[in-house]
Amino acid sequence: SYFVGYTDDTMYNARLLSGGLWQALQYAIDNEPGSKPVVNVRHIAGAGGTVTALDSDTALEVKSGRKVTLDLNGCTVDRGLNGKDGRYEGEAIYVNGGILTVTDSSSAGNGQITGGCNKSAGGGVVVDNGGSFTLKGGRITLNAVYSQMYGGGGVYVNGGSFVLEEGGHITENSSATGKGTAVYLRGSSASFRMTGGSIEKNHS
Repeated sequence: SYFVGYTDDTMYNARLLSGGLWQALQYAIDNEPGSKPVVNVRHIAGAGGTVTALDSDTALEVKSGRKVTLDLNGCTVDRGLNGKDGRYEGEAIYVNGGILTVTDSSSAGNGQITGGCNKSAGGGVVVDNGGSFTLKGGRITLNAVYSQMYGGGGVYVNGGSFVLEEGGHITENSSATGKGTAVYLRGSSASFRMTGGSIEKNHS
């Protein structure tokens, strides 16, 4: 059985059964207990597994006031929009005023966030409303933006902050305009700091 911190949570199990893995992961992001909650994707997807959004699902959201670490642990978080025309708000993860840290505790370090395809801004991760996002492990890869105004195939920051650290990688994302194929900052309150990791093979 899969679990998030505790195995006997009936609300979580109901979400898993009725809404699938994506909604179960959203529930974990919202409710994982503790002062420094860590959501281990492997506990939901299984070893090396994938959590894929259904067509009816929206982006995973880290809400204002929520601080959480998402440990990919060798798994894939897939919005499921690769090869499609994209949609508005088609990003994989939306940091809506919250604080998100993404890590990958697997020895291979092959966890990834993928499959976002947005007709507006931000393919992989969108940081908005003063949110904070730190990528310490895993890859943001193969996400796309089709907007003719904005970019951010990998990460789009609109009033918030993004830090890329050793162990994090932004690769092979795309932007229709060629603007910010990997990272796009909008507005004076948006910031990006890179202390390690890599950005490569992103393209228009």
